Amino acid sequence: MTQEGGPRGRSDGGARVGRPERPATAPPRPEVGGEGFAATIEVGAPPRSVTVSMWLWVASAVAALVAALALWLGQEALRTRLAAAVVEQDPARAADVVADAARYAFLAAFGSVLLVAAIHLTLALLMRVGRVWARNLLVLTGAVGIAVVVLVQEVVADRAGSVLSDLPRAALLVQAALALAALVALLLPGPRRWFRRARALV
Repeated sequence: MTQEGGPRGRSDGGARVGRPERPATAPPRPEVGGEGFAATIEVGAPPRSVTVSMWLWVASAVAALVAALALWLGQEALRTRLAAAVVEQDPARAADVVADAARYAFLAAFGSVLLVAAIHLTLALLMRVGRVWARNLLVLTGAVGIAVVVLVQEVVADRAGSVLSDLPRAALLVQAALALAALVALLLPGPRRWFRRARALV
């Protein structure tokens, strides 16, 4: 007597029917999100004025490096002028005190130029990818940095020659002018709207 097949589609004594293999578990999907992702995907590409502002900040930093290099190479003459200015204000000061004051003034001017350039360059690159906090800090430090650079060029200026013949002073003035142009470009209506959209996605 023939027996009916079992519930799994096989007869007694017959070969077992293989089950289809289950597909391997898919790897977890990477998480997407965050301010940078939102600014790139949802806010869209930055307006041209933001990009122009970034490159102006970069050019300003390059001018600062030129000024810093010129200051370093001409530090002996600069420290002599600074020492003479100190003696003119207080002729009774000791020579070692005058030399220390000139050295510290030079280091303060040199360090200020590099610090302003480093801060502006870092914030400009972060601002370009939609970091709203970097844009806000750049507006503040940009205005302060321009004032610092103008002050430094007054301190290091060689009054005996013209601006064009004084490379550190000329480079510092170029740095300040480029930073001012970058700041103006950043405050235009287009960038303000773009950063407002980026802020709304945070």
